[in-house]
Amino acid sequence: MVTTFKYTAYSSASTALSTELDALTTDNYSALSAAIDNSSTLELYHDLEFLSGGSITPSTDGKAVEAYLVPSIDGTNYGTASTGTGGYISSTYLCATFPAESVAATPRIMARGVQLTPGKFKYGSRNRFGVTLAATGNTIKYVSYNLQGV
Repeated sequence: MVTTFKYTAYSSASTALSTELDALTTDNYSALSAAIDNSSTLELYHDLEFLSGGSITPSTDGKAVEAYLVPSIDGTNYGTASTGTGGYISSTYLCATFPAESVAATPRIMARGVQLTPGKFKYGSRNRFGVTLAATGNTIKYVSYNLQGV
């Protein structure tokens, strides 16, 4: 009988979103990432990292970039998404926020413990910093991990 659990080691880092974030204006949504297939590895969690392509001075403290997970129930179709202010319309959930202080900096912000679905999904993002993201170099990366009984 297993009575103790511990985390497994991180997988290698992978990029979910990159050019989808470039020059993303405030209050707008990115295009969705490529599909991430968790149907065979069945990982439980992702830790996410937002890295800005340049210095950002959010309009006020508490502004953030948001990450959304968009699952596919049948492995083919995903929640409807639109870019611009229309947002992600169905089957999505806000899974992480990357807050920044209102100081000029190139933020690298982490979010831990995003719960995953046991199938395919995509990531999307919304810029809520109050300023446009850098023209290039923005990324949201992830690492996967699980729990194991010991």
